[in-house]
Amino acid sequence: MLDVVKWAIPGLITLTSISIIAALAYVAVWYSIKEKYLLLWSLGWAFFGTRYLFDMISFKIVTLWPQIFVDLMVVCSTSFFWAGFLLLIKSKNRYKKVVPRVLLSLAYILSVIFKFVWDKSNLASIPVYFSSGLLIVIIGWELLRKKYDFHHYNATIPLGISMILWGVHRLNYPFLRYSSSFVPYGYFIGSILSACVAIFLLGLAIEKEKYQKDISIARYKKFFENSRDVMLLFNNEGIIIEVNKAAEKAYGYSKRELCGKHISYIEVVKNEDYYQEPKCMSLHESIHKRKDGRRFPVELSSQVIKIGDEEIYLAIIRDITERKEYEERLKRSQEFYLYLFDQVPMAMWRAGINGQFNYFNRRWLSFTGKTSEEEIGLEWTKGIHPDDRDLFMQSYIRAIMSKEPFEATYRFRRFDGEFRWIINVGYPFIDLDNRYAGYIGTCFDVTDERVSQERIRELQESLSITLRSIDDAVIATDITGEIRIMNLAAEKLIGIKEEEAIKRHFSEVVHLYLADNTECSKEFLEWIRQDQKVDQREFYLRKKDGTFCSVSHSSNTIKKEDGSVEGIVIVLRDITKEREAQLELQSSEMKYRTTFENIGTGLLIAREDMIIELVNREMEKLTGYKKEELERKMSWHQLVSLKDLNRMKEYNKQRFSRTGSPPKVYEFTLVDRHGVEHNVLCNVELLPSEKQIVASWVDITERKKAEEKIRYLSYHDHLTGLYNRAKCEEEMAKLDKVENLPLSVIMGDVNGLKLVNDAFGHERGDKLLINIARILSENTRDTDIVARWGGDEFIILLPKTTKEEAQIVLDTIRETCATTEHEYNLNVQVSISLGVGTKTEPTQDLKEVIIRAESDMYSQKIQESHEFKAKVFASLEERLLEKNKETREHVLRVKKISERIGKAIGLTQSQLEELTMAAALHDIGKVGVDESLWTRAEGLTQEELEKLKQHPIIGYHIIKTYPQLSGVAEAVLSHHERWDGKGFPQGLKKTEIPIMARIIAIADAFDALTSHGNTSSPALVDKALEELEENKGTEFDPELIEAFIKTYRQ
Repeated sequence: MLDVVKWAIPGLITLTSISIIAALAYVAVWYSIKEKYLLLWSLGWAFFGTRYLFDMISFKIVTLWPQIFVDLMVVCSTSFFWAGFLLLIKSKNRYKKVVPRVLLSLAYILSVIFKFVWDKSNLASIPVYFSSGLLIVIIGWELLRKKYDFHHYNATIPLGISMILWGVHRLNYPFLRYSSSFVPYGYFIGSILSACVAIFLLGLAIEKEKYQKDISIARYKKFFENSRDVMLLFNNEGIIIEVNKAAEKAYGYSKRELCGKHISYIEVVKNEDYYQEPKCMSLHESIHKRKDGRRFPVELSSQVIKIGDEEIYLAIIRDITERKEYEERLKRSQEFYLYLFDQVPMAMWRAGINGQFNYFNRRWLSFTGKTSEEEIGLEWTKGIHPDDRDLFMQSYIRAIMSKEPFEATYRFRRFDGEFRWIINVGYPFIDLDNRYAGYIGTCFDVTDERVSQERIRELQESLSITLRSIDDAVIATDITGEIRIMNLAAEKLIGIKEEEAIKRHFSEVVHLYLADNTECSKEFLEWIRQDQKVDQREFYLRKKDGTFCSVSHSSNTIKKEDGSVEGIVIVLRDITKEREAQLELQSSEMKYRTTFENIGTGLLIAREDMIIELVNREMEKLTGYKKEELERKMSWHQLVSLKDLNRMKEYNKQRFSRTGSPPKVYEFTLVDRHGVEHNVLCNVELLPSEKQIVASWVDITERKKAEEKIRYLSYHDHLTGLYNRAKCEEEMAKLDKVENLPLSVIMGDVNGLKLVNDAFGHERGDKLLINIARILSENTRDTDIVARWGGDEFIILLPKTTKEEAQIVLDTIRETCATTEHEYNLNVQVSISLGVGTKTEPTQDLKEVIIRAESDMYSQKIQESHEFKAKVFASLEERLLEKNKETREHVLRVKKISERIGKAIGLTQSQLEELTMAAALHDIGKVGVDESLWTRAEGLTQEELEKLKQHPIIGYHIIKTYPQLSGVAEAVLSHHERWDGKGFPQGLKKTEIPIMARIIAIADAFDALTSHGNTSSPALVDKALEELEENKGTEFDPELIEAFIKTYRQ
């Protein structure tokens, strides 16, 4: 063991020294070239050296802890070597970064588990050294591949081989470290491999940095020589060292002539900064000169370049001659443009891209009485009326946000403090680089124009001056005739874009001809310069496509303050459409005239004195007068009824004097030629700029009648003519006052209305209601309110009437009803149940009074209604039997036969009584059918037959009024049904048919078969029984037929 230590310690000392020296060397090189991977590798060598210190300690202290730290140092060292390698190859692969870290961490955890958990110290280091060696081998292999373009570095191949051997040495270490024969040699082999890796790895970094510098210098030289900008290198004293080809071309000197000269040799404006204290200068402008003495503006900047310990300066110079010329032209163009705006006879403004106003023309400032400085930005908005300011700002902000034109109307303070109505029109504009540059706008004082349409037209003419808001072609030239501005309308008219026309002479772009086909574009400009009158001459414009059009023109000179002419503004308009418009106007006038004459409304035009100037045909029909009698001869007032005349005169007076607000639409009564009055709807308008009015008259006489009818129906019951419930409740609210107390209420409910409706139809029921309404109206005062409260209910409101007095009215109504018979020969009187209630105190609720009256009425109705029904029912039955003797006998026979069948099948006594009643009443419904139909046996049409078939339904409804006879009603309804379902009215079959109806059907049929002969004749009876038997199972119940035949033969 001592021999192993004796040989191992020198090896460990050597490895530690190599690692520490490598770490320090890498830090030194990193400080020079600032590559992060060098710093990571220096940390890797530091941890690698620390690992061997712990290795030496493990020989002195026989514990597990030094070996734990040895493994940790190996993991840290390998992690930094791998991270530095990834930076060297500039890898961004996430897996290459994460997987090795995870592998090393797991290896170290496994090593700790071997040492402290499983007590396998001899195996503990295997995972760490295996994973570390594997990663080192991978680094070496990756360096030998050509993937990362390291093959041109001299250190690449030896470094790759050294790394692979170094990694293999690590893979063997945990297996051989305990071999006494290998340990002395293992540490010295590790020292050699570590030194090789450290040297070659550092060599690779230095070679890479040198290679990159060489590449950068080569690129810089190429850039320097081929740059389009002038580049000069000069030293601290300002002596030119090197120039590029662009410098030779710009100054006209050769490189030999410029090198060695002071920088001031090419300057006109001296820059002392170059001579006193050369430094890096920001971008600035200067004037330089060429070899031939010509001067030109330049834009230059300089910066310091360090080459070793020497500092030289690079000057980058750009010839800005063209840009300066462009800026000068732009400046002149803007001055010309703004001067043009100053000549415009209206307020104009300009705003920047931020919406802030930065220019106001002379007319604006004279209007506000302020200076540009006082109005700049949005300060001018303080002059907007407070009520209008927020609305304007909202519309203005929306416009500038969307870069859309806007138009705003508001009140604006003039220099004298008066608020004037202003229309502000703004348009976005672009600069010469076709970029959004802000807004240009005009303002017009439209205070007076708001009163008159003519002034509005004048405003529109004023608006036409603005280039952006007119359809006329506007061309502005300088004094020589060179075009400076041409609007979109001019482009469309001439057929040439503005950019094509700018800087060209007017005569090259605009070809004007006189009527004799002589071109006169140059002469036209000269006539304008000399202020010659050219307005009366007719000119023709030849467009780009060769076509001609007639144009109107206007022009003016642009003068400076000294009166000299600076430019010319020419406005051209294609009047082809105007001529077409004149023809169209004539056609339109004809159409309007035709419309005026043929419209279905009466139209007239009248003067201020109301004398009629013009009428149409419909007005002739309405008034009965002819055109010749009306126009310029009659006054409008002559056609107005006396009751409306003063009102019409006042309306017209206000309309023409503008002193009031007469209605434009109103009604009046017209008296026609024949004295007939007509309700007329009049619509009147004052003609603009004329002392005349135009009126339309519509005859609404029929409509007024219809409205009156609708108004009547909305408050009256359409059947009885009495007030309806809604109107009654309205009147009730009016009467419910102290002065009308005592206020009595009579409620009435017609007895037997449903019975009448069912027996005779709703038409007769309606007549009963009308009769009742007449009786109630005849027995009440004019001040009383009689109304139909519901279907068969009525109400009477009696103001200032005591309960006793109301009772007298009630008794009178009853007496009248008692003496009034139904008009259907029923031998019964009209009947209505009545109840009374009286409000005597203001605190009483009228609704409670009505409830008491209703309660009193229902008490009477319980008795009276039952008695009335009984009378009506008896009367109906009597009427049915009295009409035809045969009917009476038929009913008696059917009752008898039905009773026999009922006994045969074992019906109880109560069932037999119900059966005989149903048999007696089975044809009661015939009272509701035309008597001629049911008294006539034959010769009925299909329509008459269908009406006759309704009698079971009518009988059902009559009997149904007695709830206790519901079974009888069902039997009456179904007595014409058949066993096979082919009967009427419901088409019931078999046992769906009530048994009493089946019995009555057999009895009714048997009586019909035997009623024309002697019923005691055996032959006739047998024949009838045979026929019944033949129809059992089809028309009749088979069991009942069997029972009937059996009992009859017995």
